[in-house]
Amino acid sequence: GQPAPRGARSERPRFGPGARGTECDGPLCSVGKLAPLKAEDLESPGELERAVRGRSYAGELVITYANEGGSAWVANLALSLRDVGIEHFLLIMMTKGGCDGLYASPSRLSCGWSSWDLDGCKSERDKTGATERMWFIRHYYLARIIELGGVNVMALDGDMTMNAVPYPMLHDPATLGPHNFILSLDNGASALMINNGFMYLRGCRAGGQVWRILTEILQRERDVCKNPHVYAPGGAYWRDTDAQGITAGSHRYVFVSAKDQKIYQDVLMSAFCGRHVIIRNEPTHVKILRWKDYVLHFTGGLTNDAMEACARFDAHFNGGPAGDQASGWSHW
Repeated sequence: GQPAPRGARSERPRFGPGARGTECDGPLCSVGKLAPLKAEDLESPGELERAVRGRSYAGELVITYANEGGSAWVANLALSLRDVGIEHFLLIMMTKGGCDGLYASPSRLSCGWSSWDLDGCKSERDKTGATERMWFIRHYYLARIIELGGVNVMALDGDMTMNAVPYPMLHDPATLGPHNFILSLDNGASALMINNGFMYLRGCRAGGQVWRILTEILQRERDVCKNPHVYAPGGAYWRDTDAQGITAGSHRYVFVSAKDQKIYQDVLMSAFCGRHVIIRNEPTHVKILRWKDYVLHFTGGLTNDAMEACARFDAHFNGGPAGDQASGWSHW
Protein backbone atom coordinates (compact mmCIF):
# COMPACT_ATOMS: atom_id res chain seq x y z
CA GLY A 1 0.00 0.00 0.00
CA GLN A 2 0.93 3.68 -0.22
CA PRO A 3 2.73 5.25 2.76
CA ALA A 4 0.67 7.59 4.89
CA PRO A 5 1.04 11.29 4.02
CA ARG A 6 3.50 13.22 6.16
CA GLY A 7 1.83 14.37 9.33
CA ALA A 8 -1.07 11.92 9.03
CA ARG A 9 -2.13 10.15 12.22
CA SER A 10 -1.06 6.50 12.10
CA GLU A 11 -3.53 3.80 13.12
CA ARG A 12 -2.93 1.82 16.27
CA PRO A 13 -1.25 -1.48 15.29
CA ARG A 14 -3.61 -4.43 15.30
CA PHE A 15 -1.44 -6.67 17.44
CA GLY A 16 0.59 -4.21 19.54
CA PRO A 17 0.10 -3.91 23.30
CA GLY A 18 -2.49 -1.16 22.81
CA ALA A 19 -4.30 -2.83 19.91
CA ARG A 20 -8.08 -2.72 19.86
CA GLY A 21 -9.63 -6.17 19.74
CA THR A 22 -12.01 -6.92 16.88
CA GLU A 23 -14.67 -8.03 19.41
CA CYS A 24 -13.69 -5.74 22.25
CA ASP A 25 -17.09 -4.72 23.61
CA GLY A 26 -17.67 -6.55 26.92
CA PRO A 27 -16.81 -5.94 30.57
CA LEU A 28 -13.71 -8.13 30.27
CA CYS A 29 -12.24 -6.26 27.33
CA SER A 30 -8.80 -5.48 28.73
CA VAL A 31 -6.86 -4.40 25.63
CA GLY A 32 -5.30 -0.99 26.22
CA LYS A 33 -6.02 -1.17 29.97
CA LEU A 34 -3.00 -3.08 31.29
CA ALA A 35 0.65 -2.16 31.24
CA PRO A 36 3.06 -4.67 29.67
CA LEU A 37 5.00 -6.66 32.25
CA LYS A 38 8.17 -8.73 32.17
CA ALA A 39 8.49 -10.78 35.33
CA GLU A 40 11.68 -12.37 36.55
CA ASP A 41 11.89 -15.90 37.95
CA LEU A 42 8.40 -16.68 39.27
CA GLU A 43 10.07 -18.71 42.04
CA SER A 44 11.59 -15.53 43.47
CA PRO A 45 9.78 -14.25 46.58
CA GLY A 46 6.77 -12.13 45.62
CA GLU A 47 7.36 -12.37 41.88
CA LEU A 48 4.39 -14.57 41.03
CA GLU A 49 2.06 -12.33 43.02
CA ARG A 50 3.47 -9.23 41.28
CA ALA A 51 2.92 -10.85 37.87
CA VAL A 52 -0.61 -12.04 38.68
CA ARG A 53 -1.70 -8.71 40.15
CA GLY A 54 -0.12 -6.81 37.29
CA ARG A 55 -1.64 -8.88 34.52
CA SER A 56 -5.08 -9.84 35.83
CA TYR A 57 -8.13 -7.76 34.99
CA ALA A 58 -11.52 -7.71 36.73
CA GLY A 59 -10.52 -10.84 38.60
CA GLU A 60 -9.54 -12.82 35.48
CA LEU A 61 -6.19 -14.08 34.14
CA VAL A 62 -5.16 -16.28 31.20
CA ILE A 63 -1.91 -18.25 31.34
CA THR A 64 -0.06 -20.42 28.88
CA TYR A 65 3.41 -21.92 28.88
CA ALA A 66 6.20 -22.93 26.49
CA ASN A 67 9.89 -23.53 26.07
CA GLU A 68 11.86 -21.43 23.60
CA GLY A 69 10.99 -23.86 20.80
CA GLY A 70 7.32 -23.08 21.37
CA SER A 71 7.72 -19.31 21.46
CA ALA A 72 6.02 -18.85 18.10
CA TRP A 73 3.03 -20.91 19.26
CA VAL A 74 2.40 -18.96 22.45
CA ALA A 75 3.02 -15.68 20.61
CA ASN A 76 0.33 -16.66 18.12
CA LEU A 77 -2.03 -17.56 20.97
CA ALA A 78 -1.33 -14.26 22.74
CA LEU A 79 -1.99 -12.28 19.57
CA SER A 80 -5.26 -14.13 19.02
CA LEU A 81 -6.29 -13.28 22.60
CA ARG A 82 -5.41 -9.66 21.99
CA ASP A 83 -7.32 -9.66 18.73
CA VAL A 84 -10.59 -10.56 20.48
CA GLY A 85 -9.98 -8.02 23.25
CA ILE A 86 -8.16 -10.02 25.93
CA GLU A 87 -4.93 -8.49 27.17
CA HIS A 88 -4.98 -10.08 30.64
CA PHE A 89 -2.60 -12.91 29.81
CA LEU A 90 0.75 -14.06 31.15
CA LEU A 91 3.07 -16.31 29.16
CA ILE A 92 5.15 -18.61 31.39
CA MET A 93 8.45 -19.56 29.78
CA MET A 94 10.96 -22.16 30.86
CA THR A 95 13.97 -19.82 30.55
CA LYS A 96 14.73 -16.16 31.04
CA GLY A 97 15.83 -15.89 27.41
CA GLY A 98 12.48 -17.19 26.23
CA CYS A 99 10.62 -14.45 28.08
CA ASP A 100 13.14 -11.77 27.10
CA GLY A 101 12.58 -12.54 23.43
CA LEU A 102 8.79 -12.33 23.65
CA TYR A 103 8.85 -9.10 25.62
CA ALA A 104 11.39 -7.48 23.29
CA SER A 105 9.26 -8.21 20.22
CA PRO A 106 7.25 -5.38 18.62
CA SER A 107 4.13 -6.90 20.17
CA ARG A 108 5.60 -6.54 23.69
CA LEU A 109 4.13 -9.81 24.99
CA SER A 110 3.91 -9.95 28.78
CA CYS A 111 5.64 -12.95 30.30
CA GLY A 112 7.59 -14.46 33.15
CA TRP A 113 9.93 -17.42 33.43
CA SER A 114 10.46 -20.12 36.00
CA SER A 115 13.28 -22.20 37.42
CA TRP A 116 10.82 -24.66 39.06
CA ASP A 117 11.83 -28.25 38.33
CA LEU A 118 9.61 -30.47 40.55
CA ASP A 119 12.11 -30.57 43.42
CA GLY A 120 15.01 -31.40 41.11
CA CYS A 121 13.19 -34.22 39.31
CA LYS A 122 12.80 -32.47 35.95
CA SER A 123 16.18 -31.35 34.70
CA GLU A 124 16.36 -28.83 31.88
CA ARG A 125 19.57 -30.63 30.80
CA ASP A 126 17.63 -33.80 30.01
CA LYS A 127 15.29 -33.73 27.01
CA THR A 128 12.62 -35.87 28.64
CA GLY A 129 12.82 -33.98 31.92
CA ALA A 130 12.61 -30.63 30.18
CA THR A 131 9.48 -31.67 28.30
CA GLU A 132 7.83 -33.05 31.43
CA ARG A 133 8.72 -29.91 33.37
CA MET A 134 6.82 -27.93 30.78
CA TRP A 135 3.76 -30.20 31.18
CA PHE A 136 3.64 -30.11 34.96
CA ILE A 137 4.57 -26.47 35.45
CA ARG A 138 1.05 -25.25 34.62
CA HIS A 139 -0.52 -27.40 37.33
CA TYR A 140 2.04 -26.15 39.81
CA TYR A 141 1.30 -22.50 39.03
CA LEU A 142 -2.45 -23.03 38.89
CA ALA A 143 -2.27 -24.33 42.46
CA ARG A 144 -0.10 -21.38 43.51
CA ILE A 145 -2.43 -18.86 41.87
CA ILE A 146 -5.35 -20.41 43.78
CA GLU A 147 -3.32 -19.92 46.96
CA LEU A 148 -2.87 -16.23 46.13
CA GLY A 149 -6.65 -15.87 45.90
CA GLY A 150 -8.93 -13.39 44.20
CA VAL A 151 -8.32 -14.43 40.58
CA ASN A 152 -10.11 -16.80 38.22
CA VAL A 153 -7.61 -18.34 35.83
CA MET A 154 -7.86 -19.85 32.37
CA ALA A 155 -4.99 -22.13 31.31
CA LEU A 156 -4.49 -22.84 27.62
CA ASP A 157 -2.09 -25.05 25.71
CA GLY A 158 0.24 -23.02 23.55
CA ASP A 159 -0.94 -24.63 20.32
CA MET A 160 -4.42 -23.14 20.69
CA THR A 161 -5.86 -19.90 19.31
CA MET A 162 -8.77 -17.81 20.57
CA ASN A 163 -11.37 -16.86 17.97
CA ALA A 164 -14.03 -15.35 20.26
CA VAL A 165 -14.35 -14.09 23.81
CA PRO A 166 -15.17 -17.19 25.92
CA TYR A 167 -16.47 -15.45 29.04
CA PRO A 168 -20.16 -15.13 28.07
CA MET A 169 -20.33 -18.93 27.77
CA LEU A 170 -18.17 -19.59 30.85
CA HIS A 171 -20.24 -17.19 32.97
CA ASP A 172 -23.69 -18.24 31.73
CA PRO A 173 -25.63 -19.02 34.95
CA ALA A 174 -27.81 -21.57 33.14
CA THR A 175 -24.90 -23.72 31.94
CA LEU A 176 -21.25 -23.38 32.99
CA GLY A 177 -21.58 -20.41 35.32
CA PRO A 178 -22.01 -22.29 38.62
CA HIS A 179 -19.03 -24.61 38.12
CA ASN A 180 -15.60 -24.15 39.70
CA PHE A 181 -13.56 -26.28 37.28
CA ILE A 182 -14.20 -26.43 33.53
CA LEU A 183 -11.93 -28.40 31.22
CA SER A 184 -11.91 -29.89 27.76
CA LEU A 185 -12.71 -33.50 26.90
CA ASP A 186 -11.58 -35.77 24.11
CA ASN A 187 -14.63 -37.89 23.29
CA GLY A 188 -17.12 -38.23 26.12
CA ALA A 189 -18.20 -36.75 29.45
CA SER A 190 -16.02 -38.99 31.58
CA ALA A 191 -12.99 -38.60 33.81
CA LEU A 192 -11.33 -41.11 31.47
CA MET A 193 -11.66 -38.60 28.60
CA ILE A 194 -10.08 -35.52 30.19
CA ASN A 195 -7.95 -33.37 27.92
CA ASN A 196 -6.38 -30.57 29.91
CA GLY A 197 -5.54 -28.33 26.95
CA PHE A 198 -8.24 -25.93 28.18
CA MET A 199 -8.95 -25.32 31.85
CA TYR A 200 -10.92 -22.62 33.62
CA LEU A 201 -10.75 -22.35 37.41
CA ARG A 202 -13.26 -20.06 39.10
CA GLY A 203 -13.78 -19.26 42.77
CA CYS A 204 -11.29 -21.90 43.89
CA ARG A 205 -9.48 -21.79 47.19
CA ALA A 206 -6.49 -23.37 48.86
CA GLY A 207 -7.56 -26.64 50.45
CA GLY A 208 -10.61 -26.93 48.20
CA GLN A 209 -11.32 -29.76 45.78
CA VAL A 210 -9.72 -28.18 42.71
CA TRP A 211 -6.56 -27.26 44.61
CA ARG A 212 -6.40 -30.81 45.97
CA ILE A 213 -6.66 -32.24 42.44
CA LEU A 214 -3.78 -30.09 41.24
CA THR A 215 -1.54 -30.88 44.21
CA GLU A 216 -2.36 -34.60 43.98
CA ILE A 217 -1.31 -34.62 40.31
CA LEU A 218 2.03 -33.10 41.27
CA GLN A 219 2.47 -35.44 44.23
CA ARG A 220 1.86 -38.56 42.15
CA GLU A 221 4.57 -37.57 39.69
CA ARG A 222 6.86 -36.49 42.52
CA ASP A 223 6.47 -39.91 44.18
CA VAL A 224 7.65 -41.70 41.02
CA CYS A 225 10.40 -39.19 40.41
CA LYS A 226 11.77 -39.31 43.96
CA ASN A 227 11.43 -43.08 44.52
CA PRO A 228 12.28 -44.84 41.23
CA HIS A 229 13.29 -48.07 43.02
CA VAL A 230 9.68 -48.60 44.14
CA TYR A 231 8.54 -48.85 40.50
CA ALA A 232 11.51 -50.83 39.14
CA PRO A 233 11.68 -54.64 38.67
CA GLY A 234 11.23 -56.22 42.10
CA GLY A 235 10.01 -52.94 43.56
CA ALA A 236 7.03 -52.71 45.86
CA TYR A 237 4.66 -51.20 43.29
CA TRP A 238 4.50 -54.18 40.91
CA ARG A 239 5.48 -56.93 43.35
CA ASP A 240 2.01 -58.29 44.15
CA THR A 241 0.59 -58.15 40.62
CA ASP A 242 3.74 -59.71 39.16
CA ALA A 243 3.59 -62.52 41.74
CA GLN A 244 -0.07 -63.19 40.89
CA GLY A 245 0.54 -63.23 37.15
CA ILE A 246 -1.55 -60.11 36.57
CA THR A 247 1.44 -58.13 35.26
CA ALA A 248 4.97 -58.77 34.09
CA GLY A 249 8.14 -56.73 33.55
CA SER A 250 10.49 -55.41 32.71
CA HIS A 251 9.43 -52.34 34.66
CA ARG A 252 11.79 -49.84 33.10
CA TYR A 253 11.16 -46.12 32.92
CA VAL A 254 9.51 -45.13 29.65
CA PHE A 255 8.65 -41.67 28.34
CA VAL A 256 4.88 -41.37 27.95
CA SER A 257 3.36 -38.61 25.88
CA ALA A 258 0.91 -36.33 27.72
CA LYS A 259 1.69 -38.04 31.03
CA ASP A 260 0.17 -35.23 33.05
CA GLN A 261 -3.12 -35.67 31.18
CA LYS A 262 -3.22 -39.35 32.11
CA ILE A 263 -2.48 -38.50 35.74
CA TYR A 264 -5.31 -35.94 35.59
CA GLN A 265 -7.65 -38.71 34.52
CA ASP A 266 -6.51 -40.97 37.36
CA VAL A 267 -6.87 -38.23 39.96
CA LEU A 268 -10.36 -37.27 38.82
CA MET A 269 -11.25 -40.96 38.76
CA SER A 270 -10.02 -41.17 42.36
CA ALA A 271 -12.23 -38.22 43.28
CA PHE A 272 -15.28 -39.54 41.46
CA CYS A 273 -14.96 -43.15 42.64
CA GLY A 274 -13.86 -42.43 46.20
CA ARG A 275 -10.71 -44.57 46.11
CA HIS A 276 -7.11 -44.41 44.95
CA VAL A 277 -7.17 -45.10 41.20
CA ILE A 278 -4.11 -45.54 38.98
CA ILE A 279 -5.35 -46.97 35.70
CA ARG A 280 -4.49 -44.46 32.96
CA ASN A 281 -0.90 -43.69 33.88
CA GLU A 282 1.43 -46.62 34.45
CA PRO A 283 4.45 -45.18 36.29
CA THR A 284 6.88 -47.56 34.52
CA HIS A 285 6.64 -50.01 31.64
CA VAL A 286 4.43 -53.03 32.28
CA LYS A 287 2.89 -55.97 30.43
CA ILE A 288 -0.75 -56.44 31.47
CA LEU A 289 -1.57 -60.14 31.39
CA ARG A 290 -5.05 -60.16 33.00
CA TRP A 291 -6.91 -56.91 32.39
CA LYS A 292 -9.92 -57.55 34.66
CA ASP A 293 -7.69 -58.33 37.62
CA TYR A 294 -5.46 -55.38 36.77
CA VAL A 295 -8.47 -53.05 36.96
CA LEU A 296 -9.59 -54.57 40.26
CA HIS A 297 -6.14 -54.12 41.78
CA PHE A 298 -5.42 -50.57 40.63
CA THR A 299 -8.91 -49.16 41.24
CA GLY A 300 -9.25 -50.50 44.75
CA GLY A 301 -11.69 -53.24 43.82
CA LEU A 302 -13.77 -51.79 40.99
CA THR A 303 -14.79 -53.90 38.02
CA ASN A 304 -14.26 -52.39 34.59
CA ASP A 305 -18.01 -51.62 34.28
CA ALA A 306 -18.11 -50.04 37.73
CA MET A 307 -15.03 -47.97 36.93
CA GLU A 308 -16.56 -46.64 33.71
CA ALA A 309 -19.86 -45.91 35.48
CA CYS A 310 -18.37 -43.87 38.32
CA ALA A 311 -16.14 -42.00 35.84
CA ARG A 312 -19.15 -40.50 34.08
CA PHE A 313 -19.82 -36.84 34.81
CA ASP A 314 -23.59 -37.24 34.88
CA ALA A 315 -23.23 -39.60 37.85
CA HIS A 316 -21.94 -36.65 39.89
CA PHE A 317 -23.31 -33.38 38.51
CA ASN A 318 -26.98 -34.00 37.71
CA GLY A 319 -27.86 -32.21 40.93
CA GLY A 320 -25.61 -29.27 40.10
CA PRO A 321 -22.14 -28.43 41.39
CA ALA A 322 -21.46 -28.78 45.09
CA GLY A 323 -18.98 -25.90 45.22
CA ASP A 324 -15.25 -25.92 45.87
CA GLN A 325 -15.43 -27.22 49.43
CA ALA A 326 -12.64 -28.85 51.35
CA SER A 327 -14.90 -31.51 52.84
CA GLY A 328 -15.73 -33.53 49.72
CA TRP A 329 -13.82 -36.34 48.01
CA SER A 330 -12.17 -37.44 51.22
CA HIS A 331 -11.36 -41.04 50.33
CA TRP A 332 -8.19 -40.57 48.28
